[in-house]
Amino acid sequence: MIPRYSPSYNFKDLIISLGQAAGNSPLSILQWKLSKMYGVKHVFLFNKARTALYVLLKAYNRPGDVILPAYNCIVVPEAILYAGYLPKFVDIELNSFNMRIDVVRNSITPTTTVILATHQFGIPCDIEEMVELRQEKEILLIEDTAAALGATYNNRLVGTFGDATILSFDSRKVLSGGTGGALLVKDDFLANKVHNFVRNIHSTDPSLFLFGKCLAQKILTTPNLYKFVYSIYKLLYGEDMFKIIKPQKDMPAHFLRLCSKFAAVLTLNELAKIRLNLKTRRIIAQIYSNNLADHLQIKIPKILSKSSPSWTMFPIRVERKHDFYKWMQSKGVDVSWNFRYVCTDSFLQEEFPNAKKAAHTVLGLPVYPNLSTESAHYISQIAQSFK
Repeated sequence: MIPRYSPSYNFKDLIISLGQAAGNSPLSILQWKLSKMYGVKHVFLFNKARTALYVLLKAYNRPGDVILPAYNCIVVPEAILYAGYLPKFVDIELNSFNMRIDVVRNSITPTTTVILATHQFGIPCDIEEMVELRQEKEILLIEDTAAALGATYNNRLVGTFGDATILSFDSRKVLSGGTGGALLVKDDFLANKVHNFVRNIHSTDPSLFLFGKCLAQKILTTPNLYKFVYSIYKLLYGEDMFKIIKPQKDMPAHFLRLCSKFAAVLTLNELAKIRLNLKTRRIIAQIYSNNLADHLQIKIPKILSKSSPSWTMFPIRVERKHDFYKWMQSKGVDVSWNFRYVCTDSFLQEEFPNAKKAAHTVLGLPVYPNLSTESAHYISQIAQSFK
């Protein structure tokens, strides 16, 4: 079975990274590489991207409303709550899965202190419009680039527009470090406040433990094993295409952790291959776009003409979501269903029709570097034959 996702690293990368993690600390090297890549002086590394967001908000210290898309990962509003702010959800544009500038503008109130501009699934939002809005207001503009490392808008990396940027190195993201995230900050004063907060955080994951976790993820997402692995997962967790998630309102223990040496080394090694990684993802996405553009049952995403996505997955909208999912499974192809919920339901808020529509209809076709173009064409053919 073709897995829905597979980490970008290979087994050789894991072995090499484990050996390198035993040497000098790679954390400063990764910080320097990201600093050069994004043109910022201040880079901070954490165990998770959500931790980076939390630390930034605590350092900014202007509790108020944070504007963010209602169609989102639940850990984002959770981190906002932990930091003492309130998530203020806005609806998305259904074809791009991102916030529209007019909706964001109309949502700003005197209690708004932050805009979180999310590039969902690696698809750039209209970030230049967000920058113009931020210049009109005394609001912090954060780019949530967790899924969009390497994506560009108007030939410029997304993550270079806002006052600060969040990156993720999770195994399901563009660049897989097993775990980890980064916070990029432009302003010296704000960066100094982040530094003062970070110096009290010391815990990290042991390298050997994280190596074992990454190794297991890679083994379990090999095509020969994946069918059996997913069968067990299905028995344990089911196949609900939509659900309401209960947010965790109390910050978990060990939430505040820094990036481990092993994750930093693995991320560095994957960063060296980022151009090929992105090229492969874009080729696969183009195959899907070409083959599915005219399908009556499937809606493909609308991309801004001056943007180039990085694609954590290729999101499609299918009204008969469960039927399509079962069809693809029957032909040996697994597809992801993130996000199968809308955050506003979790916070007992109504309306947001586009976000709810997305939660009920979105599935993700696999897009990862070790997926062959032959497999991408096969996936397209199977999807095309769905009626």
